[in-house]
Amino acid sequence: MSAFKVRFPSLMFLSISLRFQDSISIGDPCFQDQYVQYYREGRTRAIDDIHQGVLAPCHIDLLARFEVRANLVVPILQRETLWGLLIAHQCGQPRHWQQIEMGLLKRIAIQLGIAIERAELYSK
Repeated sequence: MSAFKVRFPSLMFLSISLRFQDSISIGDPCFQDQYVQYYREGRTRAIDDIHQGVLAPCHIDLLARFEVRANLVVPILQRETLWGLLIAHQCGQPRHWQQIEMGLLKRIAIQLGIAIERAELYSK
């Protein structure tokens, strides 16, 4: 599985590669149906409070099991392919995401996409 976590006192960053989707179970039954196309289009999503009616109930249930209250999701694109997601979670309380935080995650996701592309070229 291609995933990594870095924990800070109130944030958790997580990336899961969608390339290996058939071999891993994310455990989110509504993700594929409701969110994949959104991220394939390069959109980011900042949710200040998961309980404020923006997400589908099945997604809220998954996040609530991990005590996530807010999340910021940025796609990792390799050219036009959705390779994965870079996600920042705020656990325990809602959070208003600042533009600087969203910009930082977008820049990191762009660099990850470039690094992944280079690594794949190098491995050939």
